[in-house]
Amino acid sequence: MMDHFDVAVVGAGPAGGYCAYLLAKKGLSVLLLEKDRLTRYKACGGGIPSKVVSNIEFDVSEALEVRTEGAYIAYDIDDFITIAPENSVGWMVMRDRFDSLIVNEAGKKGVTVLEGTEMRGIEETPSRCTVRTNHGSFHASFVVGADGANSTVAKIIDHSRSIRKGIAISAEIYVPDKKFEKQGPYSTFDFGVVPKGYAWIFPKSDHLSIGMYSMLWSMPDIRKRLFDYIEKNPILRDYESISVHGHPIPLGRSRKSYGSNRIYLVGDAGGITDPFFGEGIYFAIESAKIAAKSIIDRLVEYGNIKTYTKDINEKLGRDLDYSYLMARFFYYNLRLSFSHIVRNTHINSIFTKLIRGDIGHKQCFYRSMVRLVTCLSRG
Repeated sequence: MMDHFDVAVVGAGPAGGYCAYLLAKKGLSVLLLEKDRLTRYKACGGGIPSKVVSNIEFDVSEALEVRTEGAYIAYDIDDFITIAPENSVGWMVMRDRFDSLIVNEAGKKGVTVLEGTEMRGIEETPSRCTVRTNHGSFHASFVVGADGANSTVAKIIDHSRSIRKGIAISAEIYVPDKKFEKQGPYSTFDFGVVPKGYAWIFPKSDHLSIGMYSMLWSMPDIRKRLFDYIEKNPILRDYESISVHGHPIPLGRSRKSYGSNRIYLVGDAGGITDPFFGEGIYFAIESAKIAAKSIIDRLVEYGNIKTYTKDINEKLGRDLDYSYLMARFFYYNLRLSFSHIVRNTHINSIFTKLIRGDIGHKQCFYRSMVRLVTCLSRG
């Protein structure tokens, strides 16, 4: 196997796999490193907006499990409303299958995929990078760090400390058939059971993915809160089996840099994650596109890491900033938010358009604030 590549991508999640695919499609030699064996479990709710599916070049329908028909929006379980838009706004996936499908497509384009290969260090010079792994060293003109919220690549270039993070806990839970059928193709978002965040229930093909997300970085009792929620929720309390995993969620905002001279950060590794929903797959795919284009441009002597940062901030940074503003307002005023935003049908339709991709976060923020102020002024 060759030991020099145009690009070495660290991490085979959606950002890394799709960036590798796009680069190889343009004829670049690409090495994709994944520390685990594929297919591996990935802690994630697995809800993806429909705009993600339409923004990927190839067919991912094989990995789509449930098309969501609506949502139950609740405040502490019992106080809830049902939202059923005319058109679905998203899909449910298991990340092991979804990620593997993307990696397989990358492999078809000629990407060299090394599973069970842990990146242990990067030496960056003005002309190339040397990536050290448990299976030897590899040279690359560029490195893409796509290794998640706890990114080792980001730590190596001293970028991880500037990324604020929230916390999440997720679980795969199997419930009796009658309760599974009662949940149906509807997501549940409950805003009254965890500080500065929400609990979720997402239907999969044969079980439910559940969890909690909070903008707070530390919550020592989050596991207890999850099991208390399970015991209080009639759909969940008589579960048959469960597996629980905790993980950080970057609170994305525009930043001064998303890498170093020859190292690019994408997706969660760069803190490019929606802080309102805690959703990262859309921004993973979009940042992968921007990184791939930037690297291709540099190979023909155009652009640098500053150009990449500028492109990320122009195309995604504004959305991240307005998402953060929405999150700060919404989650720090949960009772008001539920009574005057969640229960407002006009604002609900605005957020539906956001998830579907019809509008951006800036439009969503201002339209929602206008509706909220109008509602409050009327008493």
